[in-house]
Amino acid sequence: MPSFKDIYRTPLLSAKTLGKKTITGPIESVNVEPVKGQSGETQTKIVIEMCGGDIRIALNKGNAINLGKVLGEDYEKWVGKRVKVTTHPTQFMGQPVDGLLVEPSRK
Repeated sequence: MPSFKDIYRTPLLSAKTLGKKTITGPIESVNVEPVKGQSGETQTKIVIEMCGGDIRIALNKGNAINLGKVLGEDYEKWVGKRVKVTTHPTQFMGQPVDGLLVEPSRK
């Protein structure tokens, strides 16, 4: 069934928006979507949703690999698994920035 929610999606979470907070909870859905990056280039990314779809996170390759090591390579089976989302220092185009760290949660 088509839904207006598919058109008016919640924006993707950024490290700037998250700030020093931590989000922990189950992955409620996993989608593959085109995502426009900071450089303006569109890439296909895995997007996880949490908190009733109010939190949407596009996974970079590092986060996807780390989740895959623990939760399995089949990302469709990640639904229901708990993750923790925080910020951490990283680099983008050689410059220090804060990025999102998405990792499996033990609690």
